[in-house]
Amino acid sequence: MNEPELQPKQEQEPKQRRWSVNDIAGLARSLPEIDPSKYVDEQAEHAYAHALVKWPVMARLMGLVKEPR
Repeated sequence: MNEPELQPKQEQEPKQRRWSVNDIAGLARSLPEIDPSKYVDEQAEHAYAHALVKWPVMARLMGLVKEPR
């Protein structure tokens, strides 16, 4: 039998329900007047800094921080 191809779950959900990468991107999705390129994403910077502290070994393995001497 011919079964319809299932699309990936992400494509099945309407745009409004998808998670945004950050607050600015989410706001821009709702308000077309907002230009995300004109805003600084402090949320991503804080998450990055927190991740470096939370997983220092992984950060060194990925070359994100210098090796301690």
